[in-house]
Amino acid sequence: MIKKIKEFFYPKINDETRLYLLDTVRGFAVFNMILFHLFYNLVYLCGISIPFFESKAGEIWQFMICSCFIFLSGLFMNISSHPFKRGFTVLLCSVLVTVVTLLIIPEERIIFGVLTFLGFAMLFIGAIKPLYERINPVLLLIISLILFVLFKEINSGYISFAGIELFKLPECFYHGYLMTFLGFTDIGFFSSDYFSFFPWIFLFTVGYAFGRIVNIRKQKENRILRFRIPVLNFLGQRALIIYLIHQPILYLIVLVING
Repeated sequence: MIKKIKEFFYPKINDETRLYLLDTVRGFAVFNMILFHLFYNLVYLCGISIPFFESKAGEIWQFMICSCFIFLSGLFMNISSHPFKRGFTVLLCSVLVTVVTLLIIPEERIIFGVLTFLGFAMLFIGAIKPLYERINPVLLLIISLILFVLFKEINSGYISFAGIELFKLPECFYHGYLMTFLGFTDIGFFSSDYFSFFPWIFLFTVGYAFGRIVNIRKQKENRILRFRIPVLNFLGQRALIIYLIHQPILYLIVLVING
């Protein structure tokens, strides 16, 4: 246990190969995630009004945070040595989150949350990587980006472009947990954090394709990618564990605020 705690604060990092800028960007996303969830708790659990958070700007903020995590996770698939191990680890963590929220705070339960998606996405891309590597990365990025835009509102029952509904999808698709996981959200389904396989797998693939375009595996000597901000690097290198522990800490803060 002591060794694990020590590794958390002082992880073994190869300074010669670490692309610190990626950790810094992910750390910035982690910081925004913590701040967003603090605001969420204050608004929906404490009843405190935060106009910015409750406006369209709050939705855009949430979308940007999530998109950054998913894009970076796809990009990291190009330099991950053990994608399947990482994928299964993230999936196990998602099961833990689901069980804990169902038992302790069922009204805020998390089913098919971002960790579930990321775990399956890592396993999926890891499995079909040989096929993806035969596709020109620029073409793969363009196709994936177009599909993400078109399928962005699939949870709501239709295909769209730039916010304009193109056509509705059959209602018979939207039934059951399997279809909900895929993106055809059952009308009775609820989760305080929900990221279906579609459309987010397309954004994950955009990140993967971008990593191939810039040849991220061979950028170890790039001075720009060696840039780091220590505090954000600390957060970025520990994104998974921080995701798991930050909400319980924030809930304690909310309890103190509520008296």
